[in-house]
Amino acid sequence: MQIRQERYLHDPQKDYKRAEQLNVFKKQYLNWHPVEDLPGPCRPLVQQLRWMLEELQVSLFAQELRTAVAISPSKVQDQIDKISRLVNPKSFEEKIKAKPAIDLKGFKIGTDF
Repeated sequence: MQIRQERYLHDPQKDYKRAEQLNVFKKQYLNWHPVEDLPGPCRPLVQQLRWMLEELQVSLFAQELRTAVAISPSKVQDQIDKISRLVNPKSFEEKIKAKPAIDLKGFKIGTDF
């Protein structure tokens, strides 16, 4: 607790940013809770997300305790994306590919060099 207090007093803005980041993930988790309302394949993923959030909280605020698994905000976001795809597949339809930077339609070998 003393280390935690010292870190907060040293840079409260850093703590605030970390807490905000964690809260965004927690809000998404709470949208899917209770898991009984979700499709079957989502349930274990949401349970896993809950533990990932616990590990991320330790990682962000108490590094010296160490986490059981390697965790990062990007891993949590990937898990949220997986669940979102299963809950609402239409929201993740394949995006239209961008036009290539170089248009090679009119290119002819030997004449354009």
